Amino acid sequence: TIGKQLSRELIKNLYSVGLDEIRFHVVELKLLKKVEYTVKCTNMDVGIEVPVIPGNMGFYKKLITEAEKRGAKFVNLNELEISEGNYKNLLERGLKLRKGTIASVEGSEEDALKILEWASKNTSNINVHYCSALYKDIVQTRVRLRRKALNIAKPYEKVTQEGTVLKGEIRVNIEFKNELFKFLENLPFDYETVNGKLIMFVSVSFLNNIAKYLKNKRIPYEAFIVEEYPGRERIIRNITPYHV
Repeated sequence: TIGKQLSRELIKNLYSVGLDEIRFHVVELKLLKKVEYTVKCTNMDVGIEVPVIPGNMGFYKKLITEAEKRGAKFVNLNELEISEGNYKNLLERGLKLRKGTIASVEGSEEDALKILEWASKNTSNINVHYCSALYKDIVQTRVRLRRKALNIAKPYEKVTQEGTVLKGEIRVNIEFKNELFKFLENLPFDYETVNGKLIMFVSVSFLNNIAKYLKNKRIPYEAFIVEEYPGRERIIRNITPYHV
């Protein structure tokens, strides 16, 4: 939160409903008063997250020093990125794109690393981190994928930490449909038929049991672990044959 519209009452309300961490986007040092109030009046982890504008190292050093005095737990320094919303303002300041990147501002990372080095020698009770634009994009993409996957995953599907969806797939001749349905009657599954083949989608955790059952019954089958990206139309990331 930028913090300008964040009243003391709202801070208390957020804490009362269970918020356990808050990050302030501090563009002016006077906003640190709200950081101090939040530290004193709640048990939330209070931190600061700011993009590093090249040529402003004095501000960031002062920010870190004052944040530590007020009890903030951390300061996250983000590499400044050019976006559709800020590019005119950044160009007017004389800032430009770093070569070899699609959004990183030249000089931001260099200043951030210098600030980190300074902080390591001049602070003792606050953590200072740096996050590059590339790393942030990777993490944010993973978070978005995982959120989407959790919303659309079927009962037999598992959502990975990377935000993909895992499921087991069994293929048998259609003549074994009733027998296999009976075996799976208490488990979540889905199926489709293609060219005389029954394709069943099941939990990866139960794939081994099904494969063993089919093998013991001498029923010809194919089994796979399928990993997909979540979406209206699933994009397959990987298919791994499964054997017992």
